[in-house]
Amino acid sequence: MGVSAAGRLGVGTSAPTALVHISSDTPTSGGTPFLVSSGTAAGQELLVVKGNGKIGIGMTNPQDVVVVRGGTDQNLSLVTNYTVAG
Repeated sequence: MGVSAAGRLGVGTSAPTALVHISSDTPTSGGTPFLVSSGTAAGQELLVVKGNGKIGIGMTNPQDVVVVRGGTDQNLSLVTNYTVAG
């Protein structure tokens, strides 16, 4: 892990091309190069990106491109036609 002269953070790379660049030199379809959790116990995973590009929110093993899992009292909002004010 390092910070470039341009202030870019690189994890797994010494030449980050984005503000935060995470790279795995041995990606596998079953691997998990990126994980955000609220602790170390099972069930505390908040966001996972698998080596095959699949993303899971609230779960560790997404079977589709993007999978969101929440409790029965949680809502999911999908925003479309979003524009950024310039």
